[in-house]
Amino acid sequence: HASMLADIRKEADKLANRVAILGDLGGPKIRVGDVDEDNPAGGMSIDVGDELVIQRDDVVGKHGTISVTYKGLVDDVEVGDRLYIEDGLLRFVCIRKEADRIALRCTAGGVIKTRKGVNLPSTKLKLPSITQRDWACVDWAIENDLDYLALSFVRRAGDIHQLRERLQSRQSHIGIIAKIEKAEAIEQIDAIIAAADGLMVARGDLGVEMDLARVPLMQKDLIERGRRAGKPAIVATQMLQSMVDAASPTRAEVSDVANAIFDGTDATMLSGETSVGKLPVG
Repeated sequence: HASMLADIRKEADKLANRVAILGDLGGPKIRVGDVDEDNPAGGMSIDVGDELVIQRDDVVGKHGTISVTYKGLVDDVEVGDRLYIEDGLLRFVCIRKEADRIALRCTAGGVIKTRKGVNLPSTKLKLPSITQRDWACVDWAIENDLDYLALSFVRRAGDIHQLRERLQSRQSHIGIIAKIEKAEAIEQIDAIIAAADGLMVARGDLGVEMDLARVPLMQKDLIERGRRAGKPAIVATQMLQSMVDAASPTRAEVSDVANAIFDGTDATMLSGETSVGKLPVG
C-alpha cells in the first residue's frame, strides 16, 4: 500500500493534478472457513433441498458441514433467517438451531468454496462495524495522510461518530465516506448522511442484502439524498464489469454509467475492472 501510495502521488505531481486518495476499511466481512477442495467439484457441492450445518468450532468443510470466520453467527441467526454465500449464488434458510450449530436448508445450490463471503440479510448481527484490523488501517491512513476513508457495512450514525472520534483524537482531517451496503443502514440513512462526509452506493453487498429489484431505486434515492445534504455520492460495483475481460463495455453498462451521471452522482468507482482486469488502462 505504501508503494502504491508513493506511485500515485509521484505521477499526480508530474501531471500537476490533485488526486484524492480513498482508503477502504474492510469491516466485519464474514467468510466461509476452510473447505475440502481436493475433489472434482473444487469444493463442497450442495443441491436444493440439502441440509447444511454451520458449526461454531473450526472444521474443514465436507459432508454437509462447514464453519465460518464469525463464531457468533450461530448465536445471532434465528430459525427462518436467510443466509447467502458468494454474493447470493448459494442461498439457504435456517431450519434448526442448537447451542453450537445451526442447520440450513438449501434453496439455491452450487459449490461452497473456501473464503467465500457470507451475507445475512434478515439477521441483526452483533459484530462491531470497525474491527481491530480496521483500527490498525485507520492509524496507517493517518500516518500517510490519506484524503478519505470508506467505512464498510455502516449500520448507524454511531459507526461514523466512532471513527470520527479516533481521527479527531489524532488531529486528522481525513473525510469519511459511508458505504451503504446493509439494509439496516437504509433505516437510519438521513442520520448516517448527516454524520458522514459522503456516501457510496455499494451495489454489490446492497444487492445481496435486499431484493435486487430495489437497488436501482435505492441508488437514485441515495444520490438525491446526498445532493440535498450537499454530500458527494459515489456509485460502485460492476459499472464496467465486462471489461474485466473485454476491451469494450456492453451497451447496458454504458447506459448504467450514463444514468448514474444523469441522476447526479459525483463519482463512479471501478473495482475488479482495474484491480484484476486484463486491461486496467483501457
